[in-house]
Amino acid sequence: MTKLIQSLSIVFLSVALPFHAVAEVKSTFDAKPKVAKTEKTTQQRFTQTWLSAWNRHALDDIMSHYADEVELASPFVAKLFKQSSGTITGKKNVRLYFQKGLTNYPNLKFKLLTTLNGADSIMLIYRTTVNNILAAEVMYFDNDGKIIKVIAHYSK
Repeated sequence: MTKLIQSLSIVFLSVALPFHAVAEVKSTFDAKPKVAKTEKTTQQRFTQTWLSAWNRHALDDIMSHYADEVELASPFVAKLFKQSSGTITGKKNVRLYFQKGLTNYPNLKFKLLTTLNGADSIMLIYRTTVNNILAAEVMYFDNDGKIIKVIAHYSK
């Protein structure tokens, strides 16, 4: 199907553009931008260090990924902090939330299933060792590569 779309695009462009422009358009189908590879490598490194920190329960390492102004929305915020909004803000409050979670669930581990990349975000989909919960976290990054916003979703 992809080859058909590429072929149709080239035929269409060959009618609309001079020949030298068609050659340029055709060559871009096989091009692999270097920026995307760099971003993918950065995202893979982030994912590995984030998971490792969580699975070691290394709170300082976990928190190194978050900006001071981080906002976190999770159904567990409401449960652990007994507040209805499900959202907390600020690195200090997020740290307290994570500390409480690690204390309440001393065997907590994450097993990554996949990652999905956005323009300025990443979604990590993983299973936890607590009741085999399926989790998806969307994380938005600031200009320094720190997590500025997290929206967490869980199967239970």
